[in-house]
Amino acid sequence: MVFSRSRWWFLRAVATLGIGIGMAGQVSAIQINSVNDDFTIDWALPNAGGSGVTVLGQAAFDVTGVSDTSISMKVTVNNLPDYGAPAGYKGGISSIGWATDPNATSGTLTPGAVFNSGAFSSIPSLSLVEVCIYAANNCSGGSQNDLLAEGQSDTFSITLNAPSDGSSNWNLTSFGMKFQTDNGSFEFYGCQRGSCSSVPEPGTLLLLGAGLLGCAVARRRKI
Repeated sequence: MVFSRSRWWFLRAVATLGIGIGMAGQVSAIQINSVNDDFTIDWALPNAGGSGVTVLGQAAFDVTGVSDTSISMKVTVNNLPDYGAPAGYKGGISSIGWATDPNATSGTLTPGAVFNSGAFSSIPSLSLVEVCIYAANNCSGGSQNDLLAEGQSDTFSITLNAPSDGSSNWNLTSFGMKFQTDNGSFEFYGCQRGSCSSVPEPGTLLLLGAGLLGCAVARRRKI
Protein backbone atom coordinates (compact mmCIF):
# COMPACT_ATOMS: atom_id res chain seq x y z
CA MET A 1 0.00 0.00 0.00
CA VAL A 2 1.44 3.37 -1.08
CA PHE A 3 0.29 6.63 0.49
CA SER A 4 1.33 10.25 -0.01
CA ARG A 5 0.51 13.62 1.51
CA SER A 6 -1.52 14.81 -1.47
CA ARG A 7 -3.65 11.66 -1.46
CA TRP A 8 -4.41 11.67 2.26
CA TRP A 9 -4.94 15.34 3.16
CA PHE A 10 -8.70 14.81 3.41
CA LEU A 11 -8.30 12.61 6.49
CA ARG A 12 -7.33 15.66 8.56
CA ALA A 13 -10.88 16.93 8.06
CA VAL A 14 -12.45 13.81 9.58
CA ALA A 15 -9.96 13.52 12.46
CA THR A 16 -11.99 15.74 14.77
CA LEU A 17 -13.45 13.30 17.28
CA GLY A 18 -11.90 12.03 20.53
CA ILE A 19 -12.56 12.58 24.20
CA GLY A 20 -10.66 12.02 27.45
CA ILE A 21 -7.28 13.41 26.40
CA GLY A 22 -4.26 12.40 28.49
CA MET A 23 -0.51 12.73 28.18
CA ALA A 24 2.22 10.52 29.61
CA GLY A 25 5.06 12.84 28.60
CA GLN A 26 6.24 13.19 25.03
CA VAL A 27 9.37 11.49 23.77
CA SER A 28 12.47 13.53 23.03
CA ALA A 29 13.49 13.06 19.41
CA ILE A 30 14.89 9.58 18.75
CA GLN A 31 17.73 9.83 16.25
CA ILE A 32 18.12 6.94 13.83
CA ASN A 33 21.07 6.53 11.49
CA SER A 34 21.59 2.75 11.39
CA VAL A 35 19.66 -0.51 11.54
CA ASN A 36 20.92 -0.95 15.10
CA ASP A 37 18.84 1.95 16.43
CA ASP A 38 15.81 -0.10 17.51
CA PHE A 39 13.62 1.25 20.31
CA THR A 40 10.37 0.69 22.23
CA ILE A 41 7.64 3.17 23.13
CA ASP A 42 5.30 2.70 26.12
CA TRP A 43 1.87 4.25 26.70
CA ALA A 44 0.19 4.29 30.12
CA LEU A 45 -2.76 6.36 31.32
CA PRO A 46 -3.66 5.71 34.97
CA ASN A 47 -7.28 6.09 36.07
CA ALA A 48 -8.44 6.70 32.49
CA GLY A 49 -11.57 8.83 32.55
CA GLY A 50 -11.81 8.42 36.33
CA SER A 51 -12.57 4.72 35.87
CA GLY A 52 -9.75 3.32 37.98
CA VAL A 53 -8.44 1.47 34.91
CA THR A 54 -4.88 2.05 33.66
CA VAL A 55 -4.80 1.92 29.85
CA LEU A 56 -1.59 0.31 28.59
CA GLY A 57 0.03 -0.02 25.15
CA GLN A 58 3.46 -0.70 23.69
CA ALA A 59 5.19 -0.61 20.31
CA ALA A 60 8.57 -2.10 19.39
CA PHE A 61 10.30 -0.45 16.42
CA ASP A 62 12.79 -2.61 14.50
CA VAL A 63 14.76 -0.43 12.06
CA THR A 64 15.39 -2.48 8.91
CA GLY A 65 16.83 0.19 6.61
CA VAL A 66 17.87 3.84 6.66
CA SER A 67 19.36 6.27 4.11
CA ASP A 68 19.30 9.99 3.34
CA THR A 69 15.97 9.56 1.52
CA SER A 70 14.14 6.74 3.34
CA ILE A 71 13.65 4.84 6.56
CA SER A 72 12.15 1.34 6.89
CA MET A 73 10.83 -0.20 10.09
CA LYS A 74 8.97 -3.25 11.31
CA VAL A 75 6.59 -2.20 14.09
CA THR A 76 4.95 -4.58 16.57
CA VAL A 77 2.08 -3.04 18.53
CA ASN A 78 0.94 -4.66 21.79
CA ASN A 79 -2.32 -3.87 23.54
CA LEU A 80 -1.33 -4.84 27.07
CA PRO A 81 -4.01 -6.05 29.50
CA ASP A 82 -5.38 -2.90 31.11
CA TYR A 83 -4.61 -2.77 34.84
CA GLY A 84 -7.72 -2.72 37.01
CA ALA A 85 -10.13 -3.58 34.18
CA PRO A 86 -13.21 -5.64 35.13
CA ALA A 87 -14.14 -8.94 33.48
CA GLY A 88 -15.53 -8.46 29.99
CA TYR A 89 -13.89 -5.06 29.60
CA LYS A 90 -13.13 -3.94 26.02
CA GLY A 91 -10.31 -1.57 25.20
CA GLY A 92 -9.07 -1.62 21.61
CA ILE A 93 -6.23 0.34 19.98
CA SER A 94 -7.38 2.05 16.81
CA SER A 95 -4.33 4.02 15.65
CA ILE A 96 -0.66 4.73 16.26
CA GLY A 97 1.43 7.55 14.87
CA TRP A 98 4.50 9.78 15.13
CA ALA A 99 6.28 12.76 13.58
CA THR A 100 9.37 12.64 11.34
CA ASP A 101 12.30 14.92 10.59
CA PRO A 102 13.02 15.18 7.69
CA ASN A 103 9.38 15.57 6.79
CA ALA A 104 8.24 12.38 5.01
CA THR A 105 6.34 12.99 1.76
CA SER A 106 5.35 9.45 0.76
CA GLY A 107 5.33 5.98 2.19
CA THR A 108 4.70 2.29 1.59
CA LEU A 109 2.91 0.14 4.14
CA THR A 110 3.01 -3.64 4.38
CA PRO A 111 -0.11 -4.09 6.50
CA GLY A 112 -0.63 -6.31 9.49
CA ALA A 113 -3.80 -8.25 10.24
CA VAL A 114 -5.25 -5.28 12.17
CA PHE A 115 -3.23 -2.18 11.28
CA ASN A 116 -3.78 -2.20 7.54
CA SER A 117 -3.92 1.44 6.37
CA GLY A 118 -1.77 4.55 6.62
CA ALA A 119 -2.16 8.29 6.17
CA PHE A 120 -0.26 11.52 6.59
CA SER A 121 -2.66 12.68 9.27
CA SER A 122 -2.80 13.49 12.96
CA ILE A 123 -4.61 11.39 15.54
CA PRO A 124 -7.61 13.21 17.06
CA SER A 125 -6.33 15.76 19.62
CA LEU A 126 -2.69 14.81 18.91
CA SER A 127 -1.78 17.51 16.41
CA LEU A 128 1.96 16.77 16.47
CA VAL A 129 1.45 13.33 14.91
CA GLU A 130 2.22 13.40 11.17
CA VAL A 131 2.20 9.73 10.14
CA CYS A 132 -0.77 7.65 11.27
CA ILE A 133 -1.25 3.87 10.90
CA TYR A 134 -4.74 2.72 11.72
CA ALA A 135 -7.30 -0.07 11.92
CA ALA A 136 -11.01 0.27 11.12
CA ASN A 137 -12.16 3.37 9.21
CA ASN A 138 -9.39 5.97 9.64
CA CYS A 139 -7.23 7.67 12.27
CA SER A 140 -10.39 8.66 14.19
CA GLY A 141 -11.29 5.04 14.97
CA GLY A 142 -14.15 2.71 14.17
CA SER A 143 -15.95 -0.41 15.31
CA GLN A 144 -14.45 -2.10 18.39
CA ASN A 145 -14.39 -5.43 16.55
CA ASP A 146 -11.98 -3.97 13.97
CA LEU A 147 -9.43 -2.74 16.53
CA LEU A 148 -6.45 -4.35 18.23
CA ALA A 149 -8.09 -6.04 21.21
CA GLU A 150 -6.77 -6.06 24.75
CA GLY A 151 -4.00 -8.63 25.17
CA GLN A 152 -3.38 -8.90 21.40
CA SER A 153 -0.48 -7.81 19.16
CA ASP A 154 -0.05 -6.95 15.49
CA THR A 155 2.96 -6.27 13.25
CA PHE A 156 3.25 -4.08 10.16
CA SER A 157 6.18 -2.77 8.11
CA ILE A 158 6.55 0.75 6.79
CA THR A 159 8.94 2.68 4.56
CA LEU A 160 8.87 6.48 4.65
CA ASN A 161 10.48 8.65 1.98
CA ALA A 162 11.73 12.24 2.05
CA PRO A 163 13.84 14.50 -0.19
CA SER A 164 17.55 14.14 0.48
CA ASP A 165 19.07 16.60 2.93
CA GLY A 166 22.56 15.12 2.63
CA SER A 167 22.29 13.24 5.93
CA SER A 168 21.12 9.74 6.79
CA ASN A 169 19.87 10.90 10.20
CA TRP A 170 16.13 10.57 10.86
CA ASN A 171 14.48 11.97 13.97
CA LEU A 172 11.21 10.45 15.19
CA THR A 173 9.14 11.99 17.96
CA SER A 174 5.59 12.71 19.23
CA PHE A 175 4.51 9.06 19.37
CA GLY A 176 0.75 8.97 19.81
CA MET A 177 -1.83 6.24 20.27
CA LYS A 178 -5.64 6.17 20.31
CA PHE A 179 -7.56 3.78 22.55
CA GLN A 180 -11.30 3.09 22.41
CA THR A 181 -12.54 1.58 25.66
CA ASP A 182 -15.72 0.88 27.59
CA ASN A 183 -14.86 4.01 29.59
CA GLY A 184 -14.39 6.32 26.61
CA SER A 185 -11.80 7.17 23.97
CA PHE A 186 -8.31 8.30 24.94
CA GLU A 187 -5.51 9.73 22.80
CA PHE A 188 -2.14 10.50 24.37
CA TYR A 189 1.60 10.56 23.71
CA GLY A 190 3.92 7.79 24.87
CA CYS A 191 7.45 7.72 26.23
CA GLN A 192 10.57 5.78 25.27
CA ARG A 193 11.29 2.62 27.23
CA GLY A 194 13.79 3.44 29.96
CA SER A 195 12.92 7.14 30.12
CA CYS A 196 9.29 7.04 31.30
CA SER A 197 9.02 9.04 34.50
CA SER A 198 5.52 10.48 34.75
CA VAL A 199 3.68 7.14 34.95
CA PRO A 200 4.68 3.77 36.45
CA GLU A 201 5.46 0.89 34.09
CA PRO A 202 3.09 -2.12 34.02
CA GLY A 203 5.36 -4.26 36.22
CA THR A 204 5.53 -1.49 38.82
CA LEU A 205 1.74 -1.17 38.78
CA LEU A 206 1.35 -4.88 39.46
CA LEU A 207 3.83 -4.75 42.35
CA LEU A 208 2.09 -1.68 43.74
CA GLY A 209 -1.27 -3.45 43.55
CA ALA A 210 0.12 -6.52 45.32
CA GLY A 211 1.66 -4.31 48.01
CA LEU A 212 -1.58 -2.46 48.65
CA LEU A 213 -3.47 -5.74 48.82
CA GLY A 214 -0.96 -7.04 51.36
CA CYS A 215 -1.39 -3.90 53.46
CA ALA A 216 -5.17 -4.29 53.36
CA VAL A 217 -4.97 -7.93 54.49
CA ALA A 218 -2.56 -7.04 57.34
CA ARG A 219 -4.83 -4.19 58.48
CA ARG A 220 -7.86 -6.50 58.48
CA ARG A 221 -6.05 -9.14 60.56
CA LYS A 222 -4.95 -6.47 63.03
CA ILE A 223 -8.51 -5.19 63.42
